[in-house]
Formats: sequence, structure tokens, C-alpha cells
Amino acid sequence: MLVGSGPLQYEWIDSWAHLPDPDEQVKAWPHHGLVVTQVGDILMFDPAQPRLLEVDRNGHLLRISSSLEAQEAHGMTLVLEDAVELLWIADAGQRRTTANQYKPPLEDGKSVVLKLSLDGRTLQRLPRPTHPAYEDGYYRPTSVAVSETRFVGRFKEPHAVYIDRRRDEPELYVADRANARIQVYDLEGHFRRVVGEDILSSPSCLASYGQRLIVIENRPPRLTILDQDDRLLARLCEDPGAASRPGWPNALDANGRVVRAATKPGRLNSPHAVALDSEGNIYLTEWLMGGRFTQLRRST
Repeated sequence: MLVGSGPLQYEWIDSWAHLPDPDEQVKAWPHHGLVVTQVGDILMFDPAQPRLLEVDRNGHLLRISSSLEAQEAHGMTLVLEDAVELLWIADAGQRRTTANQYKPPLEDGKSVVLKLSLDGRTLQRLPRPTHPAYEDGYYRPTSVAVSETRFVGRFKEPHAVYIDRRRDEPELYVADRANARIQVYDLEGHFRRVVGEDILSSPSCLASYGQRLIVIENRPPRLTILDQDDRLLARLCEDPGAASRPGWPNALDANGRVVRAATKPGRLNSPHAVALDSEGNIYLTEWLMGGRFTQLRRST
């Protein structure tokens, strides 16, 4: 199946990643990030248990890490330090499982920001920031961005941070999801502008390829592509009615119990993370029971 058109046409490849323990995967509810390494392999979090999975572009499993401190690896960012690739994880500590009937646990102490080697060894653990908002223990980091240098507006449900390097001077993009916009700052934290107020509905995750910005939205679920001036180029794979379905991102059976949603080829249900490789192929994860891992292979 092809989605999009012209230079923005992709082949939709469903169930792309071959994950271990398939019987456990169908019961898991993934809510993790996604990154692509320099050699083009994809790192993700195992929805069934706390460990990293590395797969190639064809979805074949290459490596499984040892157990991690993280619960769900909500935000994942790849960095290069002294020519070595390292992984930062922002983890909100809210792993949904069958044991708690998929309700998010809210115990304090499990939220963490970690720096890891690609085989899963913990190299650094950031302490909880001293801030009045965290005095009651509700610290839930969901995203992390790293600048090579040290580095206004009100937010409503900020879901992702991203350092945009499409221009000569890098900038910090913040997905201000519930305000339906992206706020842009310099790397010293000074506000510069707002992007997408007349374009976006729920920006949740950001990535780029060349001069294009890829924006994942979940209400409605879709992939939005902006040009180098952050103007709309295309919207792909949209399912306008998905988020209004009872039980979304899952579904409800006749007895009102939560069950996996029936997903549609070529249509997103609840996209959560996005990454691109050096050829412009797009990798997506979705937030629902059993998960969904899709590759959009560039066709032109």
C-alpha cells in the first residue's frame, strides 16, 4: 500500500518489526520512544519487559539488552560523545500492564532520566530537579533533548522536545500538544516564535529529514510534514474518527472491557514516536494494547 504522493510518497509496511516473545507482546501496551543509529539500525524499548531491542531496517532482531531501570522509556534521544553513540531515556515510570488492568501506576520514585550505552548499561542518572512543582512527588519526565553546548510562553501538556538543526543555528522545538502548537526557543531558553497554530492539532513527537520537519499528531492521528519554513507540505495516514472511538486508543467489547483496537492499513490509530533513517524511511510506534510498529519506506 502506498500513502502520500510525489516526493512524499511512501510504502506502508505494517507489523514491520519482529519482536521477541510474541505472546507477551500482544498483552503489552507500548508507550516508548524510537531512535535510529548511525548505521541505520533502530533502537526501541521492549513493551513486554524493561529492556532495549535493536532491529535492522527490515525489522529483524539484532540485539536484546539486559534489564533496565526504566519502566517504559517514553522519550529516547541518541547523542554522540567522543565519537561514541549513547542513548538518553526520559521515563515517566508509568508502565501499564495486565497486572494493574492497564491503569498507569503513579508511585513516586520510578521516574528517571538515564544515559545508557547502546547495550543498555547505565552511565548516568539525573536527579529529580528541585522545583516547587515536584514537591508533592509528581515528577514525570517524558522527553529529553541534548545540545553540544550548555544551555516564553505557557505550556499545556508539552509532550516532546527536539533540537532542530535544519538551519545554520540550532533551535529548541517544544511540542506544546494541548495548545496545538510548537514553541521555538534558542538554546539559551529565550522564546523566539510559535509554529503551527493554524496547521497542527496535537503535536506529540518531532523528527526531521533534510529540510523537512516530521510531526506526529494523535488527535486526529496523522503524520504532518512541514517544509524548511515550517509551512504545511502534507498530511499522511490520517484517521479522522479514531480518537472519538469509545476506549481509544484501544476499544471496548460488548461488556465494556478494554480490548485491542482493530487497526486499518494505511491509517494511524494512536502514533506516539517517530524516527527516520539516512534514506528518509520513517519508523513509527503506536500507543495501544499489543502495540503497532510501522515502516513507511520512501518510494521516490
